[in-house]
Formats: sequence, C-alpha cells, structure tokens
Amino acid sequence: MKPLTMLLLLSMLLCGCRVNVSTEPEKITVQRGTDEQRAEVLRATQSIVRDMDKGSFDAVWDRSSQILKDATLKVVFTKALAATRGNLGKAVRGQTRIGFSRKIDPNAPEGDYAVVEIDSSFDGTTVTEKVVLARESREWKLAGYFMSSTKKFGG
Repeated sequence: MKPLTMLLLLSMLLCGCRVNVSTEPEKITVQRGTDEQRAEVLRATQSIVRDMDKGSFDAVWDRSSQILKDATLKVVFTKALAATRGNLGKAVRGQTRIGFSRKIDPNAPEGDYAVVEIDSSFDGTTVTEKVVLARESREWKLAGYFMSSTKKFGG
C-alpha cells in the first residue's frame, strides 16, 4: 500500500468516522473570532502539533477532549498517529486559517469549537492539517485531527 493511501486510511481511523446520510445538509456557521480567541487557539494548536512532531502521541491523547476520547480508543489513536506522523519526516508549516463554530458535526454536541487548517510540508509531501479543538474546562483541547493531500499535475 502506498504511504499516502495508508496515511489517508489511518487518518479516517483517528476521527472515529461516522457516516450520515441526509437530503438536507446541516448548515454550519463559521465565525472569525476575536484576535484574543485566535491567539489562544493558535497557541493550543501549536502545542498539539509540536507534541505530534516529537512523537509524543500519548501526551496528545492525555490532553485531548472527551469528545475525541469517546470517539476512539487511546491505542487506536496513538498507533494510527505513530504509523502516519512517525514516518512523514520533518514538518515545515505555512499558512494557518482559523474559524470558530458552535456546531462542527451533526453527531457532536453543540459547544465551543475551533477549526485550524495548516498548510504543511513533510519532506516534500504537501498536506493540509486540520486540527479541531473543543473548549472544555476553559481550555482548548483536541477533538479531531485530519490530514489531506492534494497532488498537483502538470507543470
């Protein structure tokens, strides 16, 4: 199996995938947030991805939200991250986008959520990392982590 294919499959395991079929998609409103909120979310995100870069997947799990912990098992989460992130090489991070919402998924409870997208490169492979945070106990905690890659053709 190609590394990218394995990466995408393991990313699906991390999110505790659920499939929803609906004729009427739920509208999710995303807000920009204040500068202070954006800075707080950025600090939390940087701490999470720094621990992932170091391979400290148990530490990431231990500080994750209850939403993530209810969606998957620690062993599945840490093994999947080790299999994907452990083999990608050195991360170089680029542009970051941040949005806030009260609802992120039809199956998740309403709450305070932030979605951070980071344009990243791992030894030449360009991906978008999506870090979903939930505010619990006055802290931003990891609620989901996803990676997607876009191949560019031509040139």
